[in-house]
Amino acid sequence: MNVRIYALLIAFMMLLPACSDPYFTMTGDAKMMIERDIRFLEMYEKSLCEIKKGREREELSRGKCLALYYDLKENERVENSREKVAKRVSYIVTNPDKFEKDDSIKVYNLTTKIGECDTYILQNCM
Repeated sequence: MNVRIYALLIAFMMLLPACSDPYFTMTGDAKMMIERDIRFLEMYEKSLCEIKKGREREELSRGKCLALYYDLKENERVENSREKVAKRVSYIVTNPDKFEKDDSIKVYNLTTKIGECDTYILQNCM
């Protein structure tokens, strides 16, 4: 009887992908952070966001807003390294071409990897 249960368990484990979708292998906290970031993206998908910057107010495109959001988040939380932020962004920014490409915003492909998946980060270069 125990042999059958053990065999079924092994068969079930063989069906699970190793790293096809790392989102589902992450902890609950990481999933919540990613879901929050996805909601952030959806909120700004069709609109412009405004960020008060010094003496003037600028309207920024979605890509710029996202980059500034993560840049500010990094500066506010010192313990959040660039790699940790990149791991969160990597699941969202799978198509960097969707973001505006200009001199102020660049998409960096970091050497950090999660399993087989490349990680990306948007960095504010203004």
